Amino acid sequence: MGRISKRHASGTAAQKTDPVRKVYKTAVYARLSSDADTRKNESIEVQVAIIKDFIRKFNEEHDGERMEVYDVYNDLGKSGTNFERDEFARLMQDIRMREVNCLICKDLSRFGREYMDVGDYIEKIFPFLGVRFIAVSDGFDTGADGNRAKELGFEIKNLTNDMYAKDISAKLKISHRQRRERGHYIGGYAPYGYRTVMEDGVRKLYPNEETRKIVELIYSTFIQVKSYAGVMNELNSRKVNSINVYDRTGEVYYSGQGKYTGWNAVGIKAVLTSEIYRGNLVLGKRENRKLRDTNARWTKEEEWVWHYGTHDRIVPEDTIEKADAVLKEITERMEARKKKMPEHGEVENLFDGVIFCGVCGRAMVRGLHCREHADGTSRILETYGCPKGGRSDNDNCSLPNNLAKLKLMEILVPLMKNEFSLYLSDGKELLAGVDGVADGARKEYEKEIRSLKQRCMGYREKLDSLYLSMWKGEITKEQYPEIRKGTEEQCRKAEERLAEQEKRLSGLEKKAKQCKRYLRAAVRLNDGEALDREMVQTLIRRIDVFPGRRIEVSFKYSAGLMKGGF
Repeated sequence: MGRISKRHASGTAAQKTDPVRKVYKTAVYARLSSDADTRKNESIEVQVAIIKDFIRKFNEEHDGERMEVYDVYNDLGKSGTNFERDEFARLMQDIRMREVNCLICKDLSRFGREYMDVGDYIEKIFPFLGVRFIAVSDGFDTGADGNRAKELGFEIKNLTNDMYAKDISAKLKISHRQRRERGHYIGGYAPYGYRTVMEDGVRKLYPNEETRKIVELIYSTFIQVKSYAGVMNELNSRKVNSINVYDRTGEVYYSGQGKYTGWNAVGIKAVLTSEIYRGNLVLGKRENRKLRDTNARWTKEEEWVWHYGTHDRIVPEDTIEKADAVLKEITERMEARKKKMPEHGEVENLFDGVIFCGVCGRAMVRGLHCREHADGTSRILETYGCPKGGRSDNDNCSLPNNLAKLKLMEILVPLMKNEFSLYLSDGKELLAGVDGVADGARKEYEKEIRSLKQRCMGYREKLDSLYLSMWKGEITKEQYPEIRKGTEEQCRKAEERLAEQEKRLSGLEKKAKQCKRYLRAAVRLNDGEALDREMVQTLIRRIDVFPGRRIEVSFKYSAGLMKGGF
């Protein structure tokens, strides 16, 4: 056998001892917030270039490890005070899918500025997911030896970023406060009827010729009709877009695209009571708790900042005085009704959840009205009405649809008594016999279930023995598939019937209770008791009301159940 040369042998050994290089699938993450310094060294492109240069040097200096860029994730215009960022969400998804096991940022502030959240990711989440985290400029690397010695510096750096974000938030609040005190309009959209113009560094309001006419129409119509509903119908009949739609589209009138969203009473009242149309600014009513907080809080009235005569009025002073008089009249009328209401106690909403508009399907709204008589007494009148009925912005329900409770009772109670006449004559006897009927039904179900179980067992045994029967020659190969198919079909039908009867047996107790409730409510109605909430909820599934005082009623009970058919 020939000898192997030492040179060849040593080369073979060297190949076997070469270390296997660990490959990091690396994510490059860059972020630039909308309020960040836009200097060149802070740009997205520069951040990515710095990171890629770091990766190149790392690969040159490390024999046992190598980094390969999996993808670049850029969050442009995103705040570092939270992690609600689109590209960061995509990055975390790739990490969870094990596509990325190394994350590199230019520095800690690019990753985030909230001390607690950043710490959770770097100290808990990333180690759990097996992800190496590197902040290039800060020299922080969770995979580097001796990095634990840098933990204190990392925490100080992270805390500084957190304090920076809070400092920015505080400065913005101070800036807003100063601008409010100077009389800036600092809202988002200009108020309806106005436009904003910057003059001498101050954001001022000037009338918008397109929308000021709508504001004038609101005031003049309100003075004439003396109701929010009248103004609402006038605007909707003209297809005037609501304030929200105008702010979003810039269109004063409905263009025919999409569904028309009309005005409501809340929007009308907001225009009629706003200080804006009196030439005044009231600023600082709402305030964010922290930077980019989406849930602003209402401030105390003493914290509001008032500026009088800051801009031209759209509505003349005498018109506003007339509108204020109508507002006062409406308020006094409503307060007077409220004062009378307690005298009558709480009025139960008898048909809550069961009464609907038969035209558009909306739940009808109950209205309570206190009617005073000449002798000083008063009574409560209840009405049910479709909230969209008769409104010009609702083509599906163009006619008013209202019905007084008294009129509804006049129609409904005779209808119900007529409906239950078949059962009311012997309702008490049926009620007394429900338990016996239910017990008899239970025994019948149990008997059939036992029979079905035995039948299913027989079919399964037959299926198990079919092949043996064919092997013994008791049936032919040609007969085997046909017999098997027929037996399987019989077994399937028996099992379906078994499941059905078991379900009926389990629901028997529930049906018995339902039957008792239906019969008890029907008997009470027949005995002359007034229709109450319990009767309505027990017997009625739905009442549909149509214009012209026509109603359709859907009942919950079935004829078979009322007769004790379980």
